[in-house]
Amino acid sequence: MNRRLWVGVVGAAFLFGLFTTYAHVCMLGRSYLEEGGTEIAAQRAIVAGVAGDPLQYRVLTAYAAIALVNGFAALGVPHHLPVSFILLRVAEDTAM
Repeated sequence: MNRRLWVGVVGAAFLFGLFTTYAHVCMLGRSYLEEGGTEIAAQRAIVAGVAGDPLQYRVLTAYAAIALVNGFAALGVPHHLPVSFILLRVAEDTAM
């Protein structure tokens, strides 16, 4: 395939990822994301191995989420919880 086609496909995937993430964030609301909602507790339980059957979870996503949250917190990024989950969600949605 030529380069323009690849750029177009990847660009479209990224835009669709942004759109679905935007819809998800609007549905949840800012306060849910600021507090971490149930997301951060669930991700930490998965990583700790106490979340039940690992076949029902995306374990790699949990490790990525915790790594982003801890990394952004260590860097002093303001609002590190919502930033972490939004970036991870955009990456997941773009990849899918």
